[in-house]
Amino acid sequence: TRLLRQLAAMAEGRVEYVALHVALEHEPYGALAQLLHEVQARRRPRIGVAEQVELARLAPLAFAPVKASEAALSAPRLHAALRHWFARLGDAGVRVLVLDDVQYADAASQAAFASLLTNASEAAEAAEGAPALLMAHRSAEVEVVLEEAVAQAQAQQQAQRVELPRLTPAGVQALLAAMDAAPRTGEPGALAQHLHKRTAGNPLFVIQLARQALEPGEADATADLQAVLHSRLEGCSTAAQQLAAVAAVAPERFTVELAAVVSG
Repeated sequence: TRLLRQLAAMAEGRVEYVALHVALEHEPYGALAQLLHEVQARRRPRIGVAEQVELARLAPLAFAPVKASEAALSAPRLHAALRHWFARLGDAGVRVLVLDDVQYADAASQAAFASLLTNASEAAEAAEGAPALLMAHRSAEVEVVLEEAVAQAQAQQQAQRVELPRLTPAGVQALLAAMDAAPRTGEPGALAQHLHKRTAGNPLFVIQLARQALEPGEADATADLQAVLHSRLEGCSTAAQQLAAVAAVAPERFTVELAAVVSG
């Protein structure tokens, strides 16, 4: 997610970044509706009336004043309209469309995203400079239809999969060195082995536990991540602790507006 956000920030308005909401994973076409609402409002790609009518059934506000189709929903027809809309994003200045946390998308939306891959050549021909599609998700947590579409696109040399594996012990040691942690620990190799064992190579957890070990009075890195978080929260004010408790059970996007409401 951090890499994708940096990419979007560096692209000077040529990238559309959409972080899919976890709350939509059980709502049919909820993730696709989110994509349409967010991107259509910003870019307004020019598409035909027939495609607008079809897509308006999922995102009526984004395509207003077009009236949504009242016909029974047809997945092939919807997918075709989506591919047309996607191709026209290139004309609207979009070079890369980023979908983050695709594992949160509902099955119907994932099938729609898969149609963009299985018909990549069609999209490329529909508009010169059609955008690239970059999807990020946790390993083995997406629908079979999407996995198969990616595999098919790879076989046709129209897609590339990039795996971000967990850190090895050597990778943990390199991360400690980058944090300037090695010179301040007696046995950096031993610390790296210990942190790798406790975190299974998760970089975020490695960083948090390493920081705890390097703080004054916390020289041994024996605490687990839960203990680290508990220690950090204990140093916060009562109000901050209450806000953190609300954030822990709130939807994925804990906004400033929501924080203002719960804090009074």
